[in-house]
Amino acid sequence: MEPLLVGREPELAALESALDAASREERVLIEVSGEPGIGKTRLIAELRARARDRGFAVLDGTATEFERERPLAVLQGRAAGPEWTAGVERFVLFRRLTARLAERADGRPLLVAWDDMHWADDASCEFLDHLLHHPPACPLAVAVAYRNRQAAYRLAAVLSGTHSGVRRVTCEVGPLPEDAAARLTDRPCPDGGGNPLYLLASASAAGGEGTSAAALFAAEFAGLDASARLVAQAASVLGEPFTAEQAGRVAAVPSGAVLDALDALAARDLIRELDAACFDFRHPLVRAAAYTLPGGTPAEAHGRAARVLADAGRPVEEYAHHVVRSARPGDVHAVELLVTAANVVLAGAPVTAVRWIEAALALLPPGRPDHRLRLTLARAHHARGRFAESRDLLADALRDRPWGDAHDRDHLALLSFHAMLGHHLGDLGAAADDVGRELERLPADRPDLVAALHLERAGLCESGGDFAAARESARRALDALPDDRVVQARALTVLGLVDLHSGRAGAGERLIRTAAETTDGLLDPELAPVPSLGWTLAWAEVQLERFADADRHFARTLRLTRAAGRNEYVHECLVGRATAGLWLGRVREARAHAADALALAETIRSPEMAGTALIRLCQADLWGGDERAAVECGHRAVAALRGERSPWLPTSKAVLGMAHIVAAETAAVPDVDVLALGRALLLEAGGGADLPELARSQAPMWFELLSRAELLRDDRAAAERWAALCVAAAEEAGSPGRLAYADLATARLLSDQDPSAAALLAERAAHRFAATGVRLWEGQALVLAGTCHGLAGDVTAARRSLGRARTLFTGCGAPAWADHAVRRSRRIAARLPRTVLDPSTPPAVLTAREREIAELAGRGLTNRQIAARLRISARTVEHHLAHLFRKLDVPNRAGLASRLGDGPSA
Repeated sequence: MEPLLVGREPELAALESALDAASREERVLIEVSGEPGIGKTRLIAELRARARDRGFAVLDGTATEFERERPLAVLQGRAAGPEWTAGVERFVLFRRLTARLAERADGRPLLVAWDDMHWADDASCEFLDHLLHHPPACPLAVAVAYRNRQAAYRLAAVLSGTHSGVRRVTCEVGPLPEDAAARLTDRPCPDGGGNPLYLLASASAAGGEGTSAAALFAAEFAGLDASARLVAQAASVLGEPFTAEQAGRVAAVPSGAVLDALDALAARDLIRELDAACFDFRHPLVRAAAYTLPGGTPAEAHGRAARVLADAGRPVEEYAHHVVRSARPGDVHAVELLVTAANVVLAGAPVTAVRWIEAALALLPPGRPDHRLRLTLARAHHARGRFAESRDLLADALRDRPWGDAHDRDHLALLSFHAMLGHHLGDLGAAADDVGRELERLPADRPDLVAALHLERAGLCESGGDFAAARESARRALDALPDDRVVQARALTVLGLVDLHSGRAGAGERLIRTAAETTDGLLDPELAPVPSLGWTLAWAEVQLERFADADRHFARTLRLTRAAGRNEYVHECLVGRATAGLWLGRVREARAHAADALALAETIRSPEMAGTALIRLCQADLWGGDERAAVECGHRAVAALRGERSPWLPTSKAVLGMAHIVAAETAAVPDVDVLALGRALLLEAGGGADLPELARSQAPMWFELLSRAELLRDDRAAAERWAALCVAAAEEAGSPGRLAYADLATARLLSDQDPSAAALLAERAAHRFAATGVRLWEGQALVLAGTCHGLAGDVTAARRSLGRARTLFTGCGAPAWADHAVRRSRRIAARLPRTVLDPSTPPAVLTAREREIAELAGRGLTNRQIAARLRISARTVEHHLAHLFRKLDVPNRAGLASRLGDGPSA
């Protein structure tokens, strides 16, 4: 039975206002804070009741004092509670939980009301943050009750954070006024400080004025027999809710005595019956008092609780916290339980995994190897985003560990993870040196270890640009184990990348193809222990424009790493799949992968990972037709990577520049300022005229984009310079995709002088893009081809090319670009002459200014050059040319030149 709710009219009014806002489909965060016993739980109960009366779906939950190590404890036992699966990252788990909440709401407003959140575990706080940033598809109110002074850092960080679109309602619950306190207890209450719980406890207990709160609640158990105290302590250990059977087994008292004990506890309102089988305590402070009752030890009770839950077939992660509180040093079985539980929750609740592994390490018998535990602990720190902490832990574990015993494979796994952290921390040289030192300590008779360590060093050296050292290590690995297919695939991949970087494209491609064939022949159990193979191979295939193969290898590596709990590779694979998907024209799929990569980066708070994901999101939004979102993502990417001084920073600036240029290009009237900003960003990203700061393999694309920008700015000379660089870079690369950019750049330059030749070049570009599977750029080439066919007067060819572009863009998930092709088609139709003119027909009478402009345009001058020569604005030139085309009934400048003769002028 709930106590009376008196003296809380202002708080109730605030809660009603919050429910009103949620009913209007606003998102609301309700904070109910105050000291212990002040009435927070009573207000939360009232909020839940009033929400149900309004038709809300309600999810309640309570964090508890002795379950702070249990991940997502606030959801345990609830219909929307977690189902842990090893390898499932937090963002995936949180999405599933959010979807389950939406299903529970079933179109109604939803109230999520969580009490005692000062005891919440980190995963529960992270899910609260996720819920506020990514709410379910229904009106939502989230209520959080907590003690001000005891709120954990993680909860405080969530509540103090910025949540866009969330209305905050704050209820700081203070002491009851004296008259309200008297109404609550039916007697004058000079003591108790207006705290309802203490007032009620004081009224029913024997304690006198000034008695401490702990003594007041302990006094409520006075006079109970030993069995009742043991059952009360057992129930406090089990947590809430608990059953009579569980409490009896943990208390180790006969079943008859258990029922008598529960009756005695219920009679004093220490526990309350939830239903025929379950009970809970009246208040957390009552539970805390029961936990420390004399007559039994909590550690023993926790041990029995673990056994009870294990015997009931409950998952180990549900009772691992009991193991932590009960196990003794040297308990190997407890170590195995904690390691198993940590591996299950590592990806979804890494902070809890860290605590369980640290507890397991403390339990290990002296001298027992701890390689696997330290590796799991390092992965848990990595999942938290503590890369440096993870690396330091591994360095300590590796230091002075001898090679040549039964635990070499565990030692090798530590070293492999240590090498991977060199990539994440941008410390490739130091990581390669560490591997080199380990090579010096290897036994002479272990070619398997020699090959494995040389491959780790080769990968680090290749990524760090030390190609000679990479080549040497890869070859030494092959010499050590020449018949091992995994070694072959890894070594050939590194050697192929070295050749690609060194300008030997043909040799590099042959090696990468052989590595891919070998990798495809490996079984999953062979490939799973070396995720770096599939990941590195896939990035090499991106460079070779083998995008479908790259996506397939990224997908396989992603599946295997998740299944093996190797989540440190998941972000790289997601960004890789987004990259390959964009090249292949799978815009929606690519955006989903990039969004997943960003969600993962945000959960581990890695700015660099967030930046690389945002680069792909920017590109996906650009192709999806949302230029504003693309520009926003680009700015976020630059901001994230600038702070990290990341090697990805130039790419982020270049992609942001692309977003501005495309936004200006696709606008009804090109925005000169936006165009100038995009061009400046791209030039800044490149770091010079040859764009040396950007990947050489992508140079033709950036040069073509700059040429386009200059044409939009009406600077033909600059456009020609960038187009020449594009052609040179493409011919240097020699691949179809790179050569297609050269065709595209040249076609744009010719479009107003020789549209027929330009159309043929654009068609060739489309064919080359199609050969590499780059469908979106194929569509752009087809749009240009259709435009040029129209300018040349070939209506049939124009409609054919633009129709193909429209179909292609629609299939890729780029409807805005499909609409662009349609608009271009209509514009061509509108400009075409309605009748066939006799070429001998003299031109219409022109004004002197029109003849000047016509003659200069016919000689190939741009609008800006004509404007400078005649000292008029470029817009005036554009207006005159449009009028000339209509007056002379010609479609373009080429037609203007052919029609212009010695006809009469005014």
